[in-house]
Amino acid sequence: MFKYKIIDFHTHPFIKDETNICRYIEKSKMNAANVKKDLQSLGIEKICGSVVKALGGPVGEIFDVEWSAVKELNDEALKLKEIYDDFYMPGFHIHPSHVKDSILEIERMHKAGVKIIGELVAYMQGWNDYASNNMFEILECAEHYGMILSFHGAGGDFRLDSMDKMVKRFKNLKIVGAHPNSCEILQHHLDRFEYSDNYYVDVSGGGMSAHGLVRYLIDKVGKEKILFGSDFPTLNVGMFIGGIANDFLLSEDEKEHILYKNAKKLLQI
Repeated sequence: MFKYKIIDFHTHPFIKDETNICRYIEKSKMNAANVKKDLQSLGIEKICGSVVKALGGPVGEIFDVEWSAVKELNDEALKLKEIYDDFYMPGFHIHPSHVKDSILEIERMHKAGVKIIGELVAYMQGWNDYASNNMFEILECAEHYGMILSFHGAGGDFRLDSMDKMVKRFKNLKIVGAHPNSCEILQHHLDRFEYSDNYYVDVSGGGMSAHGLVRYLIDKVGKEKILFGSDFPTLNVGMFIGGIANDFLLSEDEKEHILYKNAKKLLQI
């Protein structure tokens, strides 16, 4: 598997212990200092993604969040960029309860050369409506600056209908939906390709364990619209690499597109 170049589009790196979302931190002996070395040993050349943690309320419910808590995660991502240099392309958070601050954050990140919003994890930040007027106002700014939007697209009460409306509304915004975890969720992903030429799916999450899912996706939407993601440090990176590299249903060309070429083109690197 090490013969492949790999860009992991979906990770959640960390500096602080409270933003390390690995469930078995002590057993894995994971820390910010050894993450880069460990991932590079698997053939990963670059990672993307946001710093995350639950911001106070019950996970999956609506609750109030101070903007300072959101910005703190974004600042940590920028610090990680300094630590990891070209190995890491940071993603940052916006929040529909903070329209003005989110727009200013998009402008700040644009000036810093950051182009990825997300992965957005609404269920950890007290909101779930991707199609609210507030979110649309923020995303108009994101579209203006040519951002790439990555969002958690699966599980729980996360308003699949509102995700669909968001993709329909912003056809010129490059949008990446994560986690094709079930047949219902996968169908929503597939439907979004019908109304946006700029939609992608990242195959991190439980759906990767379903034999034939990646083959099915390729047959439906083509090899150019699928991105490799692991959701590290929550999930096992090696397992996800093997799920592509060792899949006998995929051609070598298809593997190379998913593991590296598609992300390289999307990120313009």
